[in-house]
Amino acid sequence: MIDFDLLKDLIRLRPVSDDVAAVNLAVDRVMNEMVSAGLFCKLEMLGDRKILYAATTEETPDVLFNAHLDVVDGEDFQFEAVEKDGWLYGRGSADCLGSSVLLACLLKRCKGKANIGVIFSTDEEIGGATTEAMAKRGYAAKKMVVVLDGGDYGTIITAQKGTAVMRLRAYGKEGHSAYPWRSENAIDKIVYAYGKIRERWKENDGEGWTESMVPCIVSGGAATNKVAGYAELKINLRYVEKGILPKRVQELQEMTGLEVEVISNCDVMESRRDAPELQILKKNVEKELGRECIFTTVCGATDARFFGKLGIPVVIMNPDCADEHGPGESVRIDSMITLEEILARAVEEVSC
Repeated sequence: MIDFDLLKDLIRLRPVSDDVAAVNLAVDRVMNEMVSAGLFCKLEMLGDRKILYAATTEETPDVLFNAHLDVVDGEDFQFEAVEKDGWLYGRGSADCLGSSVLLACLLKRCKGKANIGVIFSTDEEIGGATTEAMAKRGYAAKKMVVVLDGGDYGTIITAQKGTAVMRLRAYGKEGHSAYPWRSENAIDKIVYAYGKIRERWKENDGEGWTESMVPCIVSGGAATNKVAGYAELKINLRYVEKGILPKRVQELQEMTGLEVEVISNCDVMESRRDAPELQILKKNVEKELGRECIFTTVCGATDARFFGKLGIPVVIMNPDCADEHGPGESVRIDSMITLEEILARAVEEVSC
């Protein structure tokens, strides 16, 4: 059963990502629950930030779960959970304290029945470095990874787009703005590049599994009476074909004539939908909900991206949530109970 008192306690701790002390208190609260239940626990650190791994055994788990214990900030009233009409309202109830509590309860339930582990990460809302660190330190699974942090209730996300952030640099010749013909304005080059990019990657009409490129940050110039000698444009590429980034970098260079630097990149994460583990998971969703379970994709990035190189299925799921990051953030109570049942049955079957 879901420990909703634990969820209310975590919300009350106000574990906003930048408040490392508060996030660490949330880790301590969950770890105390896990230790008291006789579960294997290991505390890792990334700087001053705690990361908790808890599992039913000390072995590499058959199934690894992930959820995060940090939240975005909100109004004061959001840090006191309220139950109303079958929903629990409060900051993090949907993203992602509710899922963290669900997984803590799943660990207790599966002790002695299935070999599972959970990474409770602590900075997903500001980049996910803690999950990345855990993956690099060898935290993995034998058969499947399940991240509880997105998607519609009753669906299974099997793929998310690759994400790359790039910087385009333009250089010109500085001079007084009264005599622009004597100079070369770097901002003009950025404006030209922006137009080329917008034409090449036009906005999609919907949220399809297609590539997109969005200019996000423009900067340049030092004074209002001086022609800019340097300007830059940061862009965000979401791509759907693995390994395509070098080709896109070359395309941008040829298209704009500018210097292109890749600041960060994470490749496409995609799992085979016919994998036995995913079929077991799908079957249990359909059995509990009494309707077809849809495999789907997501345009945004989650911490699932850090497990894509394991060579096993990696999926994303969620209970029924509403208004994540908003004033009405909430999770439907019975969906948490049902999702725990789905996952418990699925991992027992996968782990056998």
